Amino acid sequence: MQRSESVTKIAPAIIAMQGQIEGATKGGENPHFRSKYSTLDEVWAAAKAALQANGLAVLQSYLPTDGQGVEIETTLLHSSGEWVSGTLRMPAVKNDPQAFGSACTYGRRYSLSAMLGICSEVDDDAEAAMKSSRKPPQASDAPDDTGLGDLI
Repeated sequence: MQRSESVTKIAPAIIAMQGQIEGATKGGENPHFRSKYSTLDEVWAAAKAALQANGLAVLQSYLPTDGQGVEIETTLLHSSGEWVSGTLRMPAVKNDPQAFGSACTYGRRYSLSAMLGICSEVDDDAEAAMKSSRKPPQASDAPDDTGLGDLI
């Protein structure tokens, strides 16, 4: 994580913002794991009002990589000019636009959630993973063509 030289104004704004954020709803469905997850839109919806009320904004950009994935830089800006920033690298299993688009969306959602401290309403990821690991493979369980199924 990187940050501006001073964080004396952004730190109290982040504390106030996190106190106002509710959990993100889980409207997305992953048919492969038969589970629900928070979409990028739902994570943004959980944060938008609290960000604006505290003079905060988020910028997300893509950074060049070696062609095997994408790096998403997420920067939390304060109206004072102070900032904090972090980068997440997401793999792209294939070298095509669909795989890179999928990696970008996943990366933006995970980075935004981590930067702002947003959790889904019900965190049942561990329970879903345990059910999935106990279940014998079925012939109908097709592999995840994004290569990111274990990250969903």
